Amino acid sequence: MMLTNGIVYRTLIGAPVRSRVLLPRASLLGSRCDAFRPLKTSARLLNLKPNVETEPKPLKIIDNIYTIPNFLTMTRIATAPVIGYCIYTGYMNTAISLFTYSCVTDFLDGFIARKFNMKSILGTILDPIADKLLMGICTISLSVVSIMPGYMGALIIGKDAMLALMGVYYRYVTLPAPKTFKRFANLSIPTVSVEPNLLSKINTGLQMVYVGNLVFKPQIEQWIMSDYYGALLGNFEVLVAATTLISALSYIFSKRSIKTLGDKLKI
Repeated sequence: MMLTNGIVYRTLIGAPVRSRVLLPRASLLGSRCDAFRPLKTSARLLNLKPNVETEPKPLKIIDNIYTIPNFLTMTRIATAPVIGYCIYTGYMNTAISLFTYSCVTDFLDGFIARKFNMKSILGTILDPIADKLLMGICTISLSVVSIMPGYMGALIIGKDAMLALMGVYYRYVTLPAPKTFKRFANLSIPTVSVEPNLLSKINTGLQMVYVGNLVFKPQIEQWIMSDYYGALLGNFEVLVAATTLISALSYIFSKRSIKTLGDKLKI
């Protein structure tokens, strides 16, 4: 027992030093202890904890691939080899019809995606693939049958091959572990978004006009003098070659054309 200011206190003998409690005599301080009990109860109820900020959980992104624009794009991809075969075998009327279909659906899929909010990351990947596949197959076929000059064919195919390799590389490095072929080929799991710049869009349009003119050349020459048409097509060919080369360089040195979806991707 201890005596302080005329008040006697007791200690719990046998308890550790840090947990010893001073017990006042009930006759003197009982009412005072009862007054502090509501404060103790309130402190327990508050259960105050430090405000610790937690990092947001990574988002799980699943792309909607079953859309009308993506279906139209897939039909363009499917018809490209048929067009090339028709050019190689001389069925130019069939090639012209399918080429026209590809050009029309190329406009429609973009219009529908914007108008009816059907945009998808897969669409941003498939659309340029369809364009490049059509241009590549037609370029090879036209070069083989000597309708297109060899240097133009090499320039167009070279640019498309470079873009394809870049796409495979960026897809691989941005795919979270485990990097399996099944996950790599699963296009509903997007990791890269391809955004063509203005120059690339202009070049793609010029290439389509150039290749389309070569596909339609037998019919066009029936209405326009072949010498005049040949000179006009030759000048246009130089323009296509220049924009193709500059566009290829822009993909190499520009950081805006190919974008990753960020480090917060969870798959």
